[in-house]
Amino acid sequence: MPIEAKKLAGGYGSTAIIQDINFAVKTGEWLSLIGANGSGKSTLLKLLCRILQPQRGT
Repeated sequence: MPIEAKKLAGGYGSTAIIQDINFAVKTGEWLSLIGANGSGKSTLLKLLCRILQPQRGT
């Protein structure tokens, strides 16, 4: 799996912005993130890139 998240949770400090996210994107698949401002799109990407340390999950 090129990108996979299992029970991923994290955010800033002790505040979890993202909680219990599960998904997998296989080779050749596309994933789009859409949502309102402040909904956690950038936080999710930062967790996946390890810019932010996950509070739990992989």
